[in-house]
Amino acid sequence: MVTLSDNSVLEMQWKQVVYEKGNIRLTYEIIPMLNEPDVLVFTDSATWQTLHGGVLSEQDRQDILNKIISIKWKRDLVVKEVATGHKIGEGLALTEGMIEMTPGYKQLCGMGLFDPEQQLTNDQVKQIYIKAETKYCEAIRGVVTIPQGARIKGSIVEEICVPAIKNNPQAVLPELGARKSENTKKAFIKTIKSGLFVKKISYEVRFQDEAAFRDNGMQKFNTLEECYAYIAKVRNLGYNVSSEVVIEE
Repeated sequence: MVTLSDNSVLEMQWKQVVYEKGNIRLTYEIIPMLNEPDVLVFTDSATWQTLHGGVLSEQDRQDILNKIISIKWKRDLVVKEVATGHKIGEGLALTEGMIEMTPGYKQLCGMGLFDPEQQLTNDQVKQIYIKAETKYCEAIRGVVTIPQGARIKGSIVEEICVPAIKNNPQAVLPELGARKSENTKKAFIKTIKSGLFVKKISYEVRFQDEAAFRDNGMQKFNTLEECYAYIAKVRNLGYNVSSEVVIEE
């Protein structure tokens, strides 16, 4: 945490930076990258006026951004201005099951590893958080949902977390938007072109081992959640299974 001469306070965390001054509290997302500078996602000028017009000016926007990037944090940052942001007092959406909700992550944040006075290099700090992310992904259980927008090529999420989750037999990562959704995409394209509507989408699970397949048959589920919960269960028992999306028009 850094306190500036005008009594504004900046707190740099792994995936966000928080600015506070008086009754103003603003939170900005940071996307940790593996081999590139981390991305500071900052509100662009037009969106700033929509969110904060009458309270904070364009000059305030520039001043806050300059304060963030002028500090010699223990990380490299690049700024990306976007047409989105949080209102005053709002933070990033956090839910149970995220690493941010764990005691270990909160302890790391409390250590202020990104602060300029820390006797660590930028890379050493990044490696500490990468190890924390990896350990968490290797231990997590059940269905893991990662927003598609968070899966950015070159990011820690895509390059470290996703592979670790896929290699975790206790976890299931739905591949919506990747190879498992190809049938779904083709079906929806066909539906749009023909003017028809999809009546039903179901999910089938097949055992790769022939003996297990004979004993269990093809399992069919009406919801994605049921499908992946079942996959997690049978993988925990040592079975290798695959899933398929079934479109009914």
